Amino acid sequence: MLFDCGFMLVPSVWHRVDGMTFKADDAKGLILVNSFNTAVREFQIWKRLPDGTSVHRAMLSLTEWMVTNIPFSYDLAIDHHAAVAASPLDAVLHDLARFEGACLCGGLSLLMARLARQEGYDAIELNVGSQHGGPSHVLVLAAVSGNKRIIYDPTFGCYSGTADGTPISICAVIDCLRDGRASQLRWVKSGVRERSYLFGPNPDRAAPLKSVVAKLDDRRTVGSIDLDHFGDIFWDEALRWTHAQRPQSDCVFDFLRFPIGTSGEAEAEQIMDDLRALR
Repeated sequence: MLFDCGFMLVPSVWHRVDGMTFKADDAKGLILVNSFNTAVREFQIWKRLPDGTSVHRAMLSLTEWMVTNIPFSYDLAIDHHAAVAASPLDAVLHDLARFEGACLCGGLSLLMARLARQEGYDAIELNVGSQHGGPSHVLVLAAVSGNKRIIYDPTFGCYSGTADGTPISICAVIDCLRDGRASQLRWVKSGVRERSYLFGPNPDRAAPLKSVVAKLDDRRTVGSIDLDHFGDIFWDEALRWTHAQRPQSDCVFDFLRFPIGTSGEAEAEQIMDDLRALR
């Protein structure tokens, strides 16, 4: 059964929709509330991509769907990672698209990889950064042809590429880092540049909001964040941390030199070893 919790612009009054309350302020703009029906409909469209669609195009579309429909949060009180790992995908999508919970980068990448594998794509996960309280980030590596895996980021809506937008594989990224050609690498942005951000009962981190927030209930508040600004904040922090570990580092892709873990496949473990060898 599909439940519709909106996908609506709500006026500057308290408004009840399917058991949840939203409020917007006309002076600051209207709040766009995502809907389960829309998320499911768009996912079904993705599953029926035309024959001949490249794997890269399919993964890029899935990355864009994640940004558009699945909320992000730093708040562990509403983090849905455990459910993403263990629950049926239909139940996970139902909860996340209705803002019953949200995901950090780990949950987003795990969900994207699960969805991709369910449709027959080869996707693994890579966790990089600090193991001890500093910045870290989880990414998806999807095989687009042979052993060529492109890096996709369902948190910030981008993929590994070059300045002209050409996708570049993790193996090519490793070669560039090894050969001192990191300046050739780019996180190539794709899709809408904002996403829903869910605040828990005790938010302790600021977020670059593009809209006023809407109170859903006593433990959940949602707003829309500027994805580019949000990404800049994270990658600036990641680069500072990387530079502290390796002073000669001057590119955000140097962050990948510090892998923490993977989804466990032999190939993923080999990629982690290859990255560690770059330090």
